[in-house]
Amino acid sequence: MKSGYILIDKEEGMTSFAVVSALRKILHTKKIGHTGTLDPMATGLLLICVERGTKAVSVMPESNKQYEAELTLGISTDTEDITGEIIEKRDVCVSSKEIEKVFPSFIGEFDQIPPMYSAKKVNGQKLYDLARKGEVIERKPTHIEIFDLNILSIEENKVRFLVDCSKGTYIRTLCKDIGEKLGTLGTMSYLRRTKTENFSVLNAHTLDELRNMTEEQLSDCIMDLDSIFYVYPKLVMKRESECYLKNGNRLYDSNFSSEIVESDIYRVYSSSGKFVSLYKKDEDGYVVLKMFGYEDN
Repeated sequence: MKSGYILIDKEEGMTSFAVVSALRKILHTKKIGHTGTLDPMATGLLLICVERGTKAVSVMPESNKQYEAELTLGISTDTEDITGEIIEKRDVCVSSKEIEKVFPSFIGEFDQIPPMYSAKKVNGQKLYDLARKGEVIERKPTHIEIFDLNILSIEENKVRFLVDCSKGTYIRTLCKDIGEKLGTLGTMSYLRRTKTENFSVLNAHTLDELRNMTEEQLSDCIMDLDSIFYVYPKLVMKRESECYLKNGNRLYDSNFSSEIVESDIYRVYSSSGKFVSLYKKDEDGYVVLKMFGYEDN
């Protein structure tokens, strides 16, 4: 099976782990992993790594996200989304104009406290494991950024919106905070991830679509191994320097045939154009960050 990444449009009700398990059967390989989770209630884009692509999880570049979400005003749940138990209800006495005025105030950088029902780890334990035991612990805030926040529709106590945000942003907590700023309560009642950096759910495949594909069609769905690192400049080796790359040695400007632009991390290719590794620049040259090998991608 080809190494790389496959874009999945996750259906509602499935865990990210269940998607990985299903793909292992569809692609006939055990070497599969996801690069970021989606809650069971959420749908949309999951980036799944395949074969040697699994090596890249630890060196993935930071990626911004886009979500379509729905905020239901007037209720609060223990999970901050509609799947949880309702713990409080309040009247909703806000107009559409008030909602439209409050939303832009959340654009920018600020600290957000992760919800207890999340996969974030504290002292080696996932918060949702503690929450299921009835434990609530202090969580350190995470610095996040909301780049854009656009209301799509307002119907009674439900607000549909599109949000572009940094990695690590919890949309359910955003819904809770917006509800509180409006003088009521807020719970996330819908979530769909539509983009991760330049990857769109419009180019993703459902599991049912993949189940009906031939081996050749499945291979065509897997993006090249280096595509996830598009943000890093490309360096191509000189043929006579090939052995240094193959052995993971330190590299220098003189080893490359391509133009060198300023960066901290580079995609390094063999003289024949094969993606081989990521290298990190230091004071003396370039040191290997992650080797992916010379096999065909």
